[in-house]
Amino acid sequence: MWALFKHSAAGSLLLLLMGPATAQLSYEAPDWDSLYRPHAPWLQYYAKEYQFTHYDTLRGTYTPYRQVFDVIHYDLAVRVHIKERRLSGRCRIDFEVTDRPYDSLQVDLHRNFEVTGLRMDGVPYDDWVRRNDFIFIKIPPTWQSFERHSVEVAYEGKPQKAPRPPWDGGFVWKKDREGRPWVGVACEGDGAMLWWPCKDQLVDEPDSGVTFRIEIPRQKGLMAVANGNLIDSGAVDAQWQYFTWYNAAPINIYDVTLYIGHFIHWSDTFVSQHRLTRGRKLPLDYYILDYDVEKSKAHFPEQVKASLETYEAYWGPFPFRKDGLALVHAPYWGMEHQAAVAYGHNFSTNPYGFDYIILHELAHEYWGNSVTAFDFGDVWIHEGLATYTEVLHVERTRGQQEAARYLAGKRRYIHNRYPVMMPRGVYRWLPKNDMYPKGAWIMHTLRSWLAPNDDTKWVKMLRRFYAFGEHSVITTEQVIEHWMQYDPAVAAFFEQYLMHPRLPVLEYHIEGDRMCYRWAADAPDFQMPFEWRPDEQSPWRRLTPATRWQTTSLPSKEVEWHTDAFYVEVKEVSRCPSK
Repeated sequence: MWALFKHSAAGSLLLLLMGPATAQLSYEAPDWDSLYRPHAPWLQYYAKEYQFTHYDTLRGTYTPYRQVFDVIHYDLAVRVHIKERRLSGRCRIDFEVTDRPYDSLQVDLHRNFEVTGLRMDGVPYDDWVRRNDFIFIKIPPTWQSFERHSVEVAYEGKPQKAPRPPWDGGFVWKKDREGRPWVGVACEGDGAMLWWPCKDQLVDEPDSGVTFRIEIPRQKGLMAVANGNLIDSGAVDAQWQYFTWYNAAPINIYDVTLYIGHFIHWSDTFVSQHRLTRGRKLPLDYYILDYDVEKSKAHFPEQVKASLETYEAYWGPFPFRKDGLALVHAPYWGMEHQAAVAYGHNFSTNPYGFDYIILHELAHEYWGNSVTAFDFGDVWIHEGLATYTEVLHVERTRGQQEAARYLAGKRRYIHNRYPVMMPRGVYRWLPKNDMYPKGAWIMHTLRSWLAPNDDTKWVKMLRRFYAFGEHSVITTEQVIEHWMQYDPAVAAFFEQYLMHPRLPVLEYHIEGDRMCYRWAADAPDFQMPFEWRPDEQSPWRRLTPATRWQTTSLPSKEVEWHTDAFYVEVKEVSRCPSK
């Protein structure tokens, strides 16, 4: 019915799930024309305030210009002119022609950069046109499906400066406390095209990763770090030096990154205790500004290893062992750059004993980097699950009572103004979106429904959930389909919580020894269990309200509702409906 797209294949978007699904997951491409239909339920809430343009379509939609090629590998080389805050470089995109013939392919590059040359299969090529942030390259008529080719774009210019990294993206040009260069880039919300030519879509990760050569001025102690493993470094000439990094695994396009600073490298090892990888060692690499190395050595070992233990307990073995795991001192708060996670949190912990940036950003190695949302509209899969991992970590390290307190704190930041799902096909990170805390509460509510008072059962469900999407590009619809195996009614549950901003409201009224009740919800046929008790000494009792009114006997006129376990609102109405 719908496809689960492994990173080795061209990615895709799936048809909106509006009812029960019974078909098996397949590896077939979807009906592309259905993917961005304008009447999806969540769009009505954004349409009042946002007008999307043809530019948004070219920027965010997986158009035929993108469908026509599947990226195999990026070979990127960038010279960073730090004083001028300018870049010059080139990127070769190795790809396979798909079975969706089209006359042109699209490469994305921000308008700040000039294209200084273009090659096709290593030969200069001039049958292309630049429109705004997009390069449309004519495909030679002799090309056949499944052939492999390459296009190389040379470029130069000044990248956009990040106004508020990592949320508002671009380059970060700073000085460390010794007055030396400290450079980074973060571009999740705006895309990799802000600083290098690429196919800027979550849905198509390069199957064979990225080779990245960074050239920087020769200065004693200055180095450049990127994703994966350092495979070569040395002098270019008297003025320039280079560092070549290779990330072997498929990678989110916005995760490709660089850091420049006076770093000291030190390393550690995490020994896995997971049953599938027990005893295996994961290299841990740290690139820290030279004057903060001792702080990092006192802080990182406990924090990183405790986080990895939580991930193993709930999600499984670390997903990118070949590329390793690194934390790099960044001139901004943090970012989940695969195998080279940005860290700028001043080696601090919160009242629950963990470093938020370490725990949250490393959780994205699972939710975001291994399990990847196909479109920015579905990026709640990254942020909601990473935030829920924080809750699980508190529960594992401090117990359920503290986890409940931590989760209650998250509730204060939920606005319920927009749906958790954002518009697809526009590559926009819209404000006041609740995907972080509400995503965590959605998972907590699902736990209260499907695995009440059964922690072992819930952990097994979580492990199956991660394994379902591991090393894949997935959609919200596939997430729904996965959870429907436990109860088909979760289809309406996810529609309500993801596609509408309002919470379901339990309406009730007590008359004598009877209580009438129902859910008031936007999703048709919404039904979900809920729990109540007459007093604090009594055990919780379970009802299964629906959108129609029901009645039940009541031993007491007092009712307490279990809103710590379910993210809902409760409203006492003036009377039961007339018969």
